[in-house]
Amino acid sequence: PREIFPYLSKKLRVPQARIYSVATFYENFSLNPKGKFVIKVCDGTACHVRKSIPILDRLRSELALSDKKVTTDDLGFTVETVSCLGACGLAPVLTVNDKVYPAMTPDKASELVAALKEELTAIRDKYGDERRTEIQDVEDELDIEDLIEEEECVFTLSQAGYLKRTPASAYRAQKRGGKGVSAQTLKEEDCVETVFTASTHDYILFFTNKGRVHRKKGYQIPEAGRTAKGTNIVNILPVEAGEKVTAMIHLREYAEDRFLVMVTRNGTVKRIQLSAINTVRKAGIRCITLDEGDELICVRETDGKQAILIATHDGMSISFLETDVRCMGRDAGGVRGIKLREGDYVVGAARAKHGHQVLMVTENGYGKRTDMDEYIRADGPQKRGGYGLKGYQITEKTGPLVGVKVVNDDDDVLVINDAGVIIRMVCADINCYSRGAQGVKLMNLDEGVKVISIARTDHEEEAEEAPAGDGAEAETSEEKGE
Repeated sequence: PREIFPYLSKKLRVPQARIYSVATFYENFSLNPKGKFVIKVCDGTACHVRKSIPILDRLRSELALSDKKVTTDDLGFTVETVSCLGACGLAPVLTVNDKVYPAMTPDKASELVAALKEELTAIRDKYGDERRTEIQDVEDELDIEDLIEEEECVFTLSQAGYLKRTPASAYRAQKRGGKGVSAQTLKEEDCVETVFTASTHDYILFFTNKGRVHRKKGYQIPEAGRTAKGTNIVNILPVEAGEKVTAMIHLREYAEDRFLVMVTRNGTVKRIQLSAINTVRKAGIRCITLDEGDELICVRETDGKQAILIATHDGMSISFLETDVRCMGRDAGGVRGIKLREGDYVVGAARAKHGHQVLMVTENGYGKRTDMDEYIRADGPQKRGGYGLKGYQITEKTGPLVGVKVVNDDDDVLVINDAGVIIRMVCADINCYSRGAQGVKLMNLDEGVKVISIARTDHEEEAEEAPAGDGAEAETSEEKGE
């Protein structure tokens, strides 16, 4: 019935016009209820000449029907006329549930109805016990998600904004010595920035540099092949010109004991309860109010007991407990996380972890690792709002800082320059130095070329070429959060 169109449109997430077109196009569908026996009387030229109208009148008389009432009250019979059944040689003809009855007369029609009524009576006597199930009018009992198979997928976002979802089964584990497989076909100057595994029923949160958060279910991200480039984010999310995704977080539910720590380019820090951004708005919601000229650069999910590390363009760094930042509402602008000198700005933030190292890389290709204990001291980390400590000895040779990551020996790092060249190296091969050191050369650059960003990724062994037939596909693992 038409009354259910709004409900179906909401649940299936399709326009009502599309539902109407399907319901009226296929013969087996009808907008009005029909009886168990659907009798179609042909009124084509041959049948009409051979007196099909008296047959129709007899049927209507036997079943107490008319040209306006075509179905009996007990839904036993429906009587319709059709222009032609394509059986002119058998005229006058009618069908009952598509079974053809040729050379009909009014008396034969009466006999046929009597036989069908006896059949209905036999069915009633055999199956006419009282209903054992209870029919209830319940809304929101079935959701479109219930019809979608849950599976683990690999979600990949490139630096240029190309996003895709690939079933985890596409990445088989390989034996040691394999060459791996290509995970995404990208332009030379593009690279994978974020990769993690999540369920098709998980929520994926997208945070943009304009301080907005968008939410999608995993199955709403377009699926693509293992080597496909993916879909540009502007075709998935309603982002504005100049707006880009700076962080992605996946979760199954909005736990009350989980938090988000946000850091902006101008050194502002905000902590918000994860459940505060639970929304179904397609246009997304604002998660932080930014000052003019500021932008959101980093978001980290925490358990409420983490230490946060912030690094700046001029090599300063500060580490403080997230509890130094009180929880705020969605529209709040945050508090000062680090005080910046003129011309300085934040380039990155991470969760400070004992037993890990802080990796910093500069514009001229220099970098170093520093033990985390130099930031989280024996007497505890610093308080927020200060200038912090010197995290890198910035000189004309090294150039300013471009990125910071928290890593360990099991990680790899990608270093990307503005000429589109990427180098991948094992973090364990990068020397550890004190906070005030200049580091070592990580990437040789041509004149005028600068490093623009770094990315942490899972370790990929540099093994000898695998023999033919030795698995050619690499395993995937969930992204480790910094």
